[in-house]
Amino acid sequence: MSGVWLASYIVLWLVVVVLAFLLAGSLRQLGLMQLRLGDDPGALITDSGLERGAQAPEFVAAHSETEEPVSLYELPPVPRLLVFASPGCLSCRELIPGLNEVRTTRNGEFDFLVICRGDIESCRSFGRMNRLEAPMVIDTDGQIEKDYMVTLTPFAYLLDHEGRVVIRGVANDWRQLESLLDQEGTLQAGRGWVDAEGNGDGSVVAGGEHTHG
Repeated sequence: MSGVWLASYIVLWLVVVVLAFLLAGSLRQLGLMQLRLGDDPGALITDSGLERGAQAPEFVAAHSETEEPVSLYELPPVPRLLVFASPGCLSCRELIPGLNEVRTTRNGEFDFLVICRGDIESCRSFGRMNRLEAPMVIDTDGQIEKDYMVTLTPFAYLLDHEGRVVIRGVANDWRQLESLLDQEGTLQAGRGWVDAEGNGDGSVVAGGEHTHG
């Protein structure tokens, strides 16, 4: 009889451990969903990532189609949205139609560049299958993600024309991309974007005012 009770206790504790494991996994998934979705359709501003005003790290990465090296600092000096993605990320795939739409509607205001973590073939297939229209470079070893302190995808940085971080956040759809481009959550929210051409004296125009870097 004691052997039966002992076996029952062991089975009971095994059930408790399994349930605790499943509960912990469920809570983690809920936390990730909340982190991605946020409480509103705007961009989810996070505590992780490069600080606002920081100079974006330089990188050189292969273009997904031509495999030619692309240097961030050699791109035209215009406001630019960097979108970090990966082939196995469902939210990244769902973001692409919105990214294409925003790129079309905000053409001329911003440049767009997708940074895909993975091998060239996987990222190339990811872009083609989802009909990505923005240019994409390949972060084969994850070093760019590391330098930009990206811990989840899709994640985006808005850079000014001098390559400084304006705002960062999780971006799952076109509304969140738009909120990043409109600098929601910063003092510039709702004001005109800086004049990327400047005034020839190191100043730039923002909402009718002059600021100096």
